[in-house]
Amino acid sequence: MRPLTLLCLTIFSGVASAQTVFAMDPHVRARVIGPDLELSWQAIADGGPVTVFRRSDAGTFVSTATLDAGTTRWVVANFPANEPREFRVTRLQPGSFSGEGYVLAGRDVRFRDDQREVAVVVDATNVAVNLTLIEQLENDLRDDGWQVVRIVIAAGEGPPGVKARLQQAAAASGRLRAALLLGNVPIAYSGIQAPDGHSDHQGAWAADPYYADLGDAGWTDSSRGGVGQFYNDAGDGKFDPSTTPSPVELAVGRVSFERMPVYGADAGTVQIAKYLEKLHRYRSGELQLPRGGRAQSSFGYFSGEAFSRVAYRDTSAVFGEEAATGGLVSYLTEDAGVILAWGDGPGSSTSAGGIINSTQLASSSPRAVFFGLFGSYFGDWQYTNNLLRAALGSGTVLETFWYARPYQYLYRLGALETFGDAFSFGNQGRLRSMQVIEGLLGDPTLRAFYLPRLASLSAVPRPTGGVSLTWSASAGAEGYVVYRRAGSAAEVRVTAAPLSALTFEDLTAPAGTYEWRVAPAKLETTGSGTFWSHGLGARAMATVTAAMGVDAGVVMDAGVVVSMDGGVVVPDAGTEPSPDAGAMEPDPDGGSTMEPVPDGGYVPLPVEPLGDPIVCGCSLGGGEAMFALLGALSLLLRRRRNR
Repeated sequence: MRPLTLLCLTIFSGVASAQTVFAMDPHVRARVIGPDLELSWQAIADGGPVTVFRRSDAGTFVSTATLDAGTTRWVVANFPANEPREFRVTRLQPGSFSGEGYVLAGRDVRFRDDQREVAVVVDATNVAVNLTLIEQLENDLRDDGWQVVRIVIAAGEGPPGVKARLQQAAAASGRLRAALLLGNVPIAYSGIQAPDGHSDHQGAWAADPYYADLGDAGWTDSSRGGVGQFYNDAGDGKFDPSTTPSPVELAVGRVSFERMPVYGADAGTVQIAKYLEKLHRYRSGELQLPRGGRAQSSFGYFSGEAFSRVAYRDTSAVFGEEAATGGLVSYLTEDAGVILAWGDGPGSSTSAGGIINSTQLASSSPRAVFFGLFGSYFGDWQYTNNLLRAALGSGTVLETFWYARPYQYLYRLGALETFGDAFSFGNQGRLRSMQVIEGLLGDPTLRAFYLPRLASLSAVPRPTGGVSLTWSASAGAEGYVVYRRAGSAAEVRVTAAPLSALTFEDLTAPAGTYEWRVAPAKLETTGSGTFWSHGLGARAMATVTAAMGVDAGVVMDAGVVVSMDGGVVVPDAGTEPSPDAGAMEPDPDGGSTMEPVPDGGYVPLPVEPLGDPIVCGCSLGGGEAMFALLGALSLLLRRRRNR
């Protein structure tokens, strides 16, 4: 393992190496082209052979293709719809080391219907002062498809007590997936380490992954080591591990402004309120920022560690374009801003040299949503006026994190996963063991993109059974998805594909009281392919007195068909766009897929076949296939009726 280098050292110029930060890794992006998926990455001088890996169902990456030096793209033919797959691309770089890039690629992938459960863990003071905003947060989470449990922390409760409460919530529902620590929630400390390379900062750091690992095994308190206030002694309440003893079960984020006098004496409640207000605006689709990433590095190449390599590597997978470079603070404060911002420089607990400091953040309004920072000391976010927490309280920022040592991987944001999942998942597609210093500051349930929320929903019981739903339109939505929930059970999706209409009749709910939710949906193109995104839905309750008991596939009045999953599909209902549009020209020789080039010819690309071609010669997404089947059944029944 490379010995740690002090982050405050003079920046290495990189003159002895042909390598640059920009060229450290392949910046992998995925593009849907008809039924196929193209992976591409930037060209570099003197680059070596390229290897493409695909993650297997077992979680390991398996070599799929070895490509010649200079190759910058690769095509997977007949890539299946609604089946995201994870790829790793490595390239031999100048200097004889291998750079790497990742993408969770997909074509017309449906969003997760069941978000499961999130715990809002909040101190009693904030419950008293900010109750209205906390309830608004919880309602927004429910409108986003989450079930919510609130855990109120009393004064004097320690980390083991908080963890026990999370364990109880997880056991009660079996569905707990995330936790937002809001306000003055006790801080766990763990490890004997100094990942920033400073001996005066060695010992136990703030360790929220303690809460993410719901197990107790391995969280011992018997080691001794460290210096000063960071000293870790046996039996002092600071834990021993520097890495979680087992893979975490939860995505955990913290929003806290205790010991932040840069924001005033009452920052612990006032800044919480401001954070919840801007979180509500972004999740509701009211606050929109330009899509893209911007990076500024004061460290530069830094003897090959090149901390900002993560900014270039992952921005491509999220947005499909390179991160812009330089002028970060002026760009965020004077221009339109950007969703994803990165900055690194020699640090103190309150500054990243050449980037920004806590005082500047408290007096300015940077326009970013995800703001990664890296430098000495401030990765341990428990310091007074800590830089990361100062960023969280400023402008439109909703997530901050220390992004190197270890490097963070955020490419899953391009697949429209939550920030907590992107932060907590490993490259094997499952929750991972984490270094205890890996703290996410912000709401772990937040995604990169949101549609404007649905303003209203009406649910009216029908006299003959079922319920009639009517809702308002959401700007930019391409369709609407309907869900039904009975009591505290998980929601059930009752429409196979997004509907273009603003009404729907659910005729198959048994007698009882239900909550319906309708969410706006849109097919987004990202740097990882095409994915259905959604905005906050609207919810309404109604009591069904009797079910109509109509069998699936029966044609009803006006040609309405009861869908196979129990909903009613109107003939003009919108479906997911056909992936056939813009399909690539087939190779007349039956070999490689052919790609158009500006002069009208075609360039052969390497292809990985995935399964047999569809017999009917068409390529249908899940929603289209359902509607095609229903249409055929409807026509057949009409013909029989007319005989």
